[in-house]
Amino acid sequence: MFRATCSVRPIAALAKPRSGHAFQHRVYSASANELDHAFHAAADARLHSLLDDLDAIGEQCEAPGFDVVFSNGVLTLNTGIAGTYVINKQPPNRQIWLSSPISGPKRFDHIEGAWVDSKRTDKLDELLQREFSTIFKGIEINLSK
Repeated sequence: MFRATCSVRPIAALAKPRSGHAFQHRVYSASANELDHAFHAAADARLHSLLDDLDAIGEQCEAPGFDVVFSNGVLTLNTGIAGTYVINKQPPNRQIWLSSPISGPKRFDHIEGAWVDSKRTDKLDELLQREFSTIFKGIEINLSK
């Protein structure tokens, strides 16, 4: 018969320094909450500006089935021509994820004010600019930053 055992130490015991050791305080540049807040602010701003950009494209686009929906942090674009894009936040990873009918899935980290592919090959804005210019020929594509 297998029996698992574990010992539980009170939290107060964990806070006591070992004999002969002083507490060492770690200094972090930002708390996890601050990083999460910064991520959400940057990701929400980018998704909302993309929504505005896609609405502008939709006003010029005559493709049947073109539709843009933003709900619960997920931006879905049915191009009506080339398939469906899904762009959403991934808070645990602090990333924006893109599912593109052209380039496939990609993950973007927020680095120095830009959303950069985790493989460091593309920036989100440049990739979408290229793909949308290919899909929506004859429409001027200007994605805000």
